[in-house]
Amino acid sequence: MKQTGYMGGVNLSFSKFVGLVYWNTDLALEAGRVKYSSADTGRTGNDSNLMIEARVVAGTRFGKAASGGEFTWSIIPYVGIGYRFLGNDSAGDITDTEAFGYDRRSNYLYSPIGFEATRRFGQGWSFTTKAEFDAFWAGRQISYLSPTVTNRQSSGYGARGSVAFRYKGKVRDFTIEPFITYWNIGKSNTAAFDTDSGTYIAWEPQNTTTEVGCKIGFGF
Repeated sequence: MKQTGYMGGVNLSFSKFVGLVYWNTDLALEAGRVKYSSADTGRTGNDSNLMIEARVVAGTRFGKAASGGEFTWSIIPYVGIGYRFLGNDSAGDITDTEAFGYDRRSNYLYSPIGFEATRRFGQGWSFTTKAEFDAFWAGRQISYLSPTVTNRQSSGYGARGSVAFRYKGKVRDFTIEPFITYWNIGKSNTAAFDTDSGTYIAWEPQNTTTEVGCKIGFGF
């Protein structure tokens, strides 16, 4: 099966240098609609999706400073901790083959490990590229069947990259940043659950997620 669709949202980010240590905190919220399709259970229309992601990373900066202390180029390797939540609401939906949908909640705990490299040009312009590997620690998949089933995930990884063009004005900053995010999560454990018609075994299969988009940002 697969789900495809569009999402939009907001991303709040705060970064600061404390001595030689760089700290960055991100909180992202995205919402949208996706379409479900499966060779076995058919198709359905617009299911609501909600994604929340919180991250904290720390690193240090290497580079070349010009007169006045501004870096003409710099590289910041970093590592941290992150949490990603994805909710899909399909309860009440019926596909074109008369299969019933259900709500699902996905939770990931991971460590981002990456770097960002910045090159500054004249008149307030700069270019930044980011590359990151996300070490997957644990996941929990909750499927609101009857009864609710919880599966635990223990293997997988993520990767993400972006390029950002930034203009730093006297009062405000402006950034445009195309990005791509990818997740590859292994098969979960199995869980047994009982219904009136018997006992069943449920698991979350190996799955991938690809997100391609663009951020438009304003700095203060």
